[in-house]
Amino acid sequence: MPVQRERDRDAASARSRERRRDIDRRRAQQPVRVPAENVYALLERVSRRESVAARSNIRVCALCGRALTADTMTIDHTLARALGGADSPENLQATCIRCNNLKSRLEGAVQTRRESGLNVPGVAADVLAAIPNPAERARFATHPSVQSLLEALARPAADGGSAGD
Repeated sequence: MPVQRERDRDAASARSRERRRDIDRRRAQQPVRVPAENVYALLERVSRRESVAARSNIRVCALCGRALTADTMTIDHTLARALGGADSPENLQATCIRCNNLKSRLEGAVQTRRESGLNVPGVAADVLAAIPNPAERARFATHPSVQSLLEALARPAADGGSAGD
């Protein structure tokens, strides 16, 4: 019996040490809060996520307005690098995983159309249908970065080559 109690005590002590280590690790991962004018000076020393968090409202998704947590927040290029966007702090925004993935699908369709002249039918409708909340869908569709992608997909193909029409 005394041996069992000693093992239980050791296990509880190990769990307590592990919990303290996890708490310290989470504290170290908190975003750095600095004034906007200092963000660019600190960009070399902090990650992209921290620099975007320091200069914007990271509590809500920039595209749909849903609440963000550390698990659901991603950093998105406002204008994708593949479509000519810069890899600079001004071109970064905090978004939820869902919006980042949906916007990436739109960007892929626009890029396919630009490079090969092929239409990818139904992508815009599928992306908007993937957002069940009407208010979030409307906010997503009217965000300037998404709106420009939707407009590019709505225009007739320049080369006249279209697949699936």
